[in-house]
Amino acid sequence: MMKRAFSFRGQSQDPPIEPLQAASDAAPDKDTKIEQTEDRDLQVVAEGGRFGELLVRKQIVSRGAIMEALLQQTGSGKRLGALLVDAGVITDRQLAETLAEQLDVPLADLRNDSPAADAVAKLPERVARELVAVPLRLEGNDLHVVIADPTPQTLRLLQETTRLNIVPLIASYSEVTRVIDGTYRALGAIEGLVQAFSATDTSRRTVAAQTQAAGAATGDADAPVVKVVNLLIAQALRDRASDLHIEPQDTQVRIRFRVDGALHD
Repeated sequence: MMKRAFSFRGQSQDPPIEPLQAASDAAPDKDTKIEQTEDRDLQVVAEGGRFGELLVRKQIVSRGAIMEALLQQTGSGKRLGALLVDAGVITDRQLAETLAEQLDVPLADLRNDSPAADAVAKLPERVARELVAVPLRLEGNDLHVVIADPTPQTLRLLQETTRLNIVPLIASYSEVTRVIDGTYRALGAIEGLVQAFSATDTSRRTVAAQTQAAGAATGDADAPVVKVVNLLIAQALRDRASDLHIEPQDTQVRIRFRVDGALHD
């Protein structure tokens, strides 16, 4: 798979569409409805690449709906895509697909691609939630990050935080937040418990005989290994997983959940 860093140099915030003047040689037999809305209509050229133009050209949104959203954008300061999603005009999936086409950024498949632990470790959970971005994989100095809205400011903050070259991908807001919820909750808690388990491993071996003789009436429920298993089961339930795979490897243990027939790390 070819990778590349993406630069947003020279691009502004969400691709607003500027209303253009209607053509002066309009047909005289235009119907009344079109005449009434002509002053708020858009002229969409075949090579137009602005966000709203793409939506209109793909027949996802009408020109009138775009103009209504632009009027609201002036007062609210929200991005055009967010306004259209909030109004129910487009889905967040359609927003992601159109942004990916406009910015020439790959569309991530978060149903089949799961974040790698070494990549997730490069971005704190607080920043991931603030930017709605989740690291997918780390390749050398390139950190592939799935972002719901890859603005220049978001890319700059990601680079400043990670000190790595950011290779952006796009996914819908709901998909990215779902993966953030599942990834950081599980990895953060389990990592701390594994460290606690490792730290007490030597001492547990030395008192194994005494512990066995005394029984597990008081301490087993609070043991790190029990907490890890409980967290894994809880995560599987949250993700609606049908299977939980625990696969020991040479230097690590791989945990995978089967969701909708596909295995996810």
